Amino acid sequence: MDVMELVPDISTSPGVFLPRGNRYDSQRICLGEQVCRSLASLQLFMIGCGAIGCEMLKNYATMGVATAEPVRLR
Repeated sequence: MDVMELVPDISTSPGVFLPRGNRYDSQRICLGEQVCRSLASLQLFMIGCGAIGCEMLKNYATMGVATAEPVRLR
């Protein structure tokens, strides 16, 4: 993501930045609800978790990447 994807549209409602009482409140206040949901719904596959990969996995986990329940296909 670059900065233009993180900056919300000026017409965005202030309600999307309100805390929800969970661990992602500080991120939600800065980025908004939609970005938090987008991060949670990402699907990530990482190969190689050495020094840099381990740090990246930690960062992804603290950001809530791929934490939404996956869609089950029938």
